[in-house]
Amino acid sequence: MTVAIGIVIGAVVIAVVLGLAYVSQREFRDTMVYQTEQQLLTIAKATARSVEGFVTLHSEALQTMAQETLFQAEKGTAASRDLADLGYSRLELFYEVHKNDVDAIRLLDARGDLLHRSPPRKGSGSEGRKNLAERPSVAYVLKKHKPYVGDVFLNQAGILTISLLEPVFSENQFRGILERRITLDAISERFIQPVKLGGRGCAWMFDYKDVILSHPEKRFIGLSIEEVIRKMHLARGERFHEHGLKEHILKNHNYLNRLKLEDSGFGLFVNCETNEDELVAYKKVAIGDRDWNLVVALPYDEIAGPINRHARNIFALAGIVVFLFGLGGAFLLKTQRRKAELETEAKYLKEMAASANALRESERRLRDLVNNSLTGIFIIQEDRIVYKNPEQERLFGPLPEPFSLKDFQSIHPHDAEAFRRFYQKVMSGAANALDTEIRFYPMNRIGNAVDMRWVHCRASLIQYQRKEAVLVNMMDITRAKEFEQLVLTKQKMVSLGHVAAGIAHEIRNPLSGINIYLATLKKLLGDSGDLGQKGVQKAERIVEQIQSASGKIESVVKRVMDFSKPSRPKLALTNINQSIEEAINLSALTLRKRGIELEKSLSPALPQCHADSHLIEQVILNLVTNAAQAMRDAEDPKKIEIASFVENNHVVIKVSDSGPGVPVGDRDKIFDPFFTTKSDSSGIGLSLSHRIISDHGGSLDVATSKWGGAEFRIEIPVEKRTETR
Repeated sequence: MTVAIGIVIGAVVIAVVLGLAYVSQREFRDTMVYQTEQQLLTIAKATARSVEGFVTLHSEALQTMAQETLFQAEKGTAASRDLADLGYSRLELFYEVHKNDVDAIRLLDARGDLLHRSPPRKGSGSEGRKNLAERPSVAYVLKKHKPYVGDVFLNQAGILTISLLEPVFSENQFRGILERRITLDAISERFIQPVKLGGRGCAWMFDYKDVILSHPEKRFIGLSIEEVIRKMHLARGERFHEHGLKEHILKNHNYLNRLKLEDSGFGLFVNCETNEDELVAYKKVAIGDRDWNLVVALPYDEIAGPINRHARNIFALAGIVVFLFGLGGAFLLKTQRRKAELETEAKYLKEMAASANALRESERRLRDLVNNSLTGIFIIQEDRIVYKNPEQERLFGPLPEPFSLKDFQSIHPHDAEAFRRFYQKVMSGAANALDTEIRFYPMNRIGNAVDMRWVHCRASLIQYQRKEAVLVNMMDITRAKEFEQLVLTKQKMVSLGHVAAGIAHEIRNPLSGINIYLATLKKLLGDSGDLGQKGVQKAERIVEQIQSASGKIESVVKRVMDFSKPSRPKLALTNINQSIEEAINLSALTLRKRGIELEKSLSPALPQCHADSHLIEQVILNLVTNAAQAMRDAEDPKKIEIASFVENNHVVIKVSDSGPGVPVGDRDKIFDPFFTTKSDSSGIGLSLSHRIISDHGGSLDVATSKWGGAEFRIEIPVEKRTETR
């Protein structure tokens, strides 16, 4: 009885152990299959993204090429001739760089005529003006004027190829098509063939028409899936009618039907060639407005082998487990628990690695965005600038480390108080965001009007490295403000010109009458003897003084008229040094009387440029006269230096003095009409000089001379400008 009970108990124990072994085996198999399917799906998704990214990268590169100025036609010319004259060397260069990926690059005009092909087609010479408008992909772009990804086709070498087409526009007009051909061999060799799974696992791809685009078996490429399945069954002597083949595919290749409904997934199918079960994972690949399908397959027996070996070991140990039930049971439970822990830990580590890679990529993109931004960005923390991007370094110039913004002394005098209030509000946290506009000079360039920056600032409170900080975005609006000032000045000058012309007209009419009457009076006095000789002489002196005053009024009227209606410069090839010499000769006597030493440094190799020599002489004479007047009350030594040289294809003239200079706050106003700081000046001279230089296509700016006085810098282009500024 005891033996029977023992046998029964032993049998029960064996049955329990075997049952547990069987359950363990099933769980292990299911776990292995699930993990393998997930791994296959991950590989399929990653490979699909790589293929999509590869095609997208080429599409974006093609779009960039179509937008470049090399492909932009000049205004007023025919589209065909524009595209025929532009971009060939660029196309050939791009093909040479990417010829491993690109089959060909072609340029078509707006009618579909082939203008250029890189590389030229072998054995047929130039393709000439072959018209490709009948091709569906070309016809689509010609009609829609939109980018297009064509269907897969065989090129002349018998290789499957796709075409990426991009419309080319110039001045909002359709000019033609830029086409890039990519062989599927390039995609396959780079992304699909490298996918190796186990001993016989592989990846393959087919398009929306079920045509195989990439496969380890080259003989399947270009065939439809149904054709491949039919051929494999025919090789084994099996035949299907059309309906039977579809039922076979639906039963044994269910993932093909699921692909039409799902973006991704996995399944099990029978390999028609080997008649073996295979695990597959699939993922749609978005190519243009169509979907290709990527499949990753692994023979089931490659994971069944480890599963079966595991089963044999379990059942072989079952006998030992019977005798060592307690120890074996505990060991088995521990093994299962440890396996689950390891799987969880491996999954966690994998997720952590993926998260770390994603974080690094995000940081890289953000760093590239900030470093290449056209907006200056810097961060203030604990009253110190702790970060600034390259654009901000360009705006500020080199700053010492560490640097406090309150120590920045290069603010324009007119904006110093506004900047102080802005800085106080920012640092006090009075508002989450503040905006202001200020002017400043880069470090070590204080007072140089040429280098003055006008910026729009926005300050926001942020957390930086777990501490409170202030993020400041600084946008350079100098050019916009200069254009705004230019338009405002032009409007003022037009209005003042009308007023000045009216005043001059009203003054000139009675002034002419006065001159006529004075001339008549002088003649009558000469003919009259009643006043006596002395009386006549005295009367004539009075008349002459009145005529002199009238002449001065006439001169003022003439200058006002010149300002209101300035003449255009008569440009001719001129040696600027001659105009400088003429101005020096005219002002030499006045400068000697005032005790002013004149130095000149004129480049003998100065090239001729297109200029009006008389107007340039007038500008230089006006600058020298202003410099002399500015040093009227200055202490000795009084010096004026005139220099000429060539810089950046411009003739440069500098007039420097040792006077008091121009205050920083006035430098952006001294060229305004009628602005003056002298009681005996009309304020027209510098404004007129600035207009003359602008009409030459040049520039007139003011800075500080080496003696601390004013330095006016004139730049005139050597080449003749088609339009004046």
